[in-house]
Formats: sequence, structure tokens, C-alpha cells
Amino acid sequence: VITIFVYSNLISLIQCRCHQRIDWKGYTSVPFESICRKFPEGYPRFDMPFSCSDKNLIEELAYTIANRGFSCSKHCIISLKSNLSWKWNGIDQCWNEDVSCLNYKDELNHRNQVRDNICKDGIGCTTLEQPDQLTHPQMQKKCGESYTVNSSPQYHNPKICDTNGNSKNDIQDLSQSLVNGAFSRCQNWCVYSLKAPNEAAWMWNQKDQCWELSEDCLKNAAERGYVLDLKENILCQKPCQNLRNIGAHTENDILKKCPQYKKTTQGPQYHVSRVCETEVEQFERDELKLSLSNYAFSSCSAWCVFSIQRPHSKAWKWNADKQCWSTINTCLKIDSDLKFIEELRFSYCLAPESLSTSTIEKQIEIKKRKINIEKERREQNKEEREKRNKLRAENANQKQEMFKQENSVNKGGISDIQQEQVPRKPPVAPQPQPKSVQQSGPKLSDPELQKIIGGLSLVVLSFIFLIIYFQCSDFSDTNKRHRA
Repeated sequence: VITIFVYSNLISLIQCRCHQRIDWKGYTSVPFESICRKFPEGYPRFDMPFSCSDKNLIEELAYTIANRGFSCSKHCIISLKSNLSWKWNGIDQCWNEDVSCLNYKDELNHRNQVRDNICKDGIGCTTLEQPDQLTHPQMQKKCGESYTVNSSPQYHNPKICDTNGNSKNDIQDLSQSLVNGAFSRCQNWCVYSLKAPNEAAWMWNQKDQCWELSEDCLKNAAERGYVLDLKENILCQKPCQNLRNIGAHTENDILKKCPQYKKTTQGPQYHVSRVCETEVEQFERDELKLSLSNYAFSSCSAWCVFSIQRPHSKAWKWNADKQCWSTINTCLKIDSDLKFIEELRFSYCLAPESLSTSTIEKQIEIKKRKINIEKERREQNKEEREKRNKLRAENANQKQEMFKQENSVNKGGISDIQQEQVPRKPPVAPQPQPKSVQQSGPKLSDPELQKIIGGLSLVVLSFIFLIIYFQCSDFSDTNKRHRA
């Protein structure tokens, strides 16, 4: 048990340690006989990294063999530096370039594992090639002799389909990605931006013979991972530097860039990131601050600042009167400043300008759409409120009219409106009463009648009192007899 435990920990420790990168000349010191059992019959000869076409030594194949990028029983070797692959020709005892080896998962997994275990110390790394080195012979050197001018996709052709994406920066980005092999294999139709592989990728359009930005390519995590590894671990020189964030925008930071910079009310103030326009979204304010943080101006006395994300469509000019930056298109016409910003932008790890521009324009369009929807909703609510208020006013007027009519009736008369609506009846003459019903004798006045009624009441009350008295006396006599 102790032996197994120690052995397992030793193996894991060995796996955690990286292997020193070996130059191509080191293939001669590889102990092939002990590794591959003295090359059994039918096995490829890894000690002979020669090409079948010209019998010359292939340095990239020798480098891969020197760093143990082979399996003894496999007839294919995939380069540790690029997308080249070779297959052993047992008859001629040499190696042929063969892209079919890239279809074997075991060989690909072995190549990736070996490459991951090599120490990232820069020894034996691949030199970063520049965009102007993109030619057909250069790409044929990478993809083999089978790659011709008419091959598809055309890696030597950095044409972009979108006319808005044919800026110098976009073409440089695509050219640098192509010439440095930012694709997993030479038959891949997707090429990833070497600067921002997680943000931008192009797909070959066979019909129009050009490259167009593709979101489908970005969905392939394995391909993106390959280009990320190429960017971070394989290339000797980093293709770009990361952008400084907006938090780096301070006066002291500006002083580092421009030692003679002074606060003044006359010249531009690069430490100020205030936009003159009031109705500006927050991300546009951040865009100005990001551009100032990354020194997107041609000189320390320039009055124009360009967007580091979309310099051909967005710029600001210092307004000395208001002490702020105004969005203005006149700066976009200064070719010398634009050329400087293009070179500056190319040094940063940024997605193509056409992609950045379209992304920002989509954000602006979405925001405008939301504002319009909110405006329509407010107008609709305003109309509904006006309708409700109008209806309430009409109901109040009706109630007030009804109240006036009721008051006029209660005061003892019919209102003028009612009098007009209800026709008046002719007065009825009083009919004489029959002679039998008519009263005879003199009529009594009210005081006399009251005196008569009062006298009768006294008589009735006296009579009731006498009755009660006699009944009470009879009751007392009966009680006396009972007691006796």
C-alpha cells in the first residue's frame, strides 16, 4: 500500500513538472532504440526527419521529434508549432506532408498533451510574423505543397467581405492571424483573431472569395482554445498588449505620457473626461474615458481624441469655452491623426474595428428603441389620463346641474327648464257642495273652538278620576272584610 501511494504521488509530481523545450537539433540525442525497441519492422524511423519531396531535413518535424511529439506505433506526427502534419512512407523511408493526420483524435490529443507539458520559457518558440509577410509561398510553407493559389479557403487572401470592415486595422488583424496560422488545421474554414480569439473570427465565403465575421466560429471552444494557446504559449512575441482600464485615467497618468502637461484654460485637458452633450449614454462617456486612458491622441497638444474602439467613426474635440469634449466629425478628416491612431490601435488586443463599431451601434440602437418605446408609453398614458379627466369633468357638471334643479324644486317652484318641459294645466273651477252636506249656522273662530275642546277635556278627566276613586274605595272595603 505504501509503495502504491509513493508511486502514485511520484507520478503526479513528475506530471506537474514541465519539460524543458529542446531545439530541433536535439532530435539526434533522443534514445529512439530504448523508447521504440530498436524500431521494429514496419515502425516509422523517427531518427530520419527527412522530406520525401527533396530529401532535405525538415526542421519543424525535427523539433517535434526532439520534444517527443511522436508515438512509436503511430505513422503520423503533428507539428508542435503549427498545423503541419507528416505521414511516414515506409517504402521510400521518408516523411510526406499529409493533412489527413489532423483527423486522428489520438494524434491530436498526444500533440496537445506534449505541447502543454513543455515549459513556457520562450526557448524554441515560434517567431511572430507580421501582416506584410502574408504571401502564397509563406502559406504554402505552412500548409504544404498541396496548398495552391486556387485552394479553398484562401489563407493568402486577406479580403474582408463587409465593405465597412475593410479598414487598415481590420485587414492587418486578419493578415496577422492568417500568416501566424490562427486556425487549428489547414483545411479549416474558420480563422480566429490572434488578438481577440474569444471575440472575433472570420469564415471563408467561397461564393464571394472573401472572409466575413462569423458568430458560428466562436461557438467552437476547441478551436478558440487552440488559438489562445498559440497566442499565449507558442509565439515568442505577444501580438498585442491589453488595454488600460478607465480607472487608469488620472492626472498623474497623463503626466507620465506628457511630462510638460499643465492645467490650463486654453489648451486641451486630457485629465478631464466630461462630454459636452447632455443626452449621452453612460457607455459613450466610458468610451471617451477609455480612449483618454489609452492615449488615443496624436500628440500632447492635439485637440482631437479618437475612440480607441472605433476611430473612423467616433472622435471628440476639446471645447475651451465649456471646458469639455464635444463630439465632432471634423477630427475624422485629419488623415495624419487617423494614421497614428490606427497604429496605436493595432498594438492593443482589440476585436476588429467593424465588430466594435457594430456592437456599439447596436447598443445605441437598442437604447434609442427603448427610449422611443418609453416615450410612446408615456404619451399613451397621458392620453388616457386626459380622457379620464374629461369624463370626470362631464360627470361633475351633470351632478351640478341635477343639484341645481333639485334646489329650485325644493324652494317651492318648478324651475324654468321644468316649466318649459311640463305643459301647464288649465285651472279647475271649485264645484259647489250639495245642500245636504253644507254646514248651517254661524261659523266658529279658532279661539272659541279651542275653549270648547278644553272644557270637554276637563269634564272627561273628572269623570275618569271619579271612577278610579270609587273602585279604589270598594277594594279597601273588601280587604277589611277579609281581615275580619
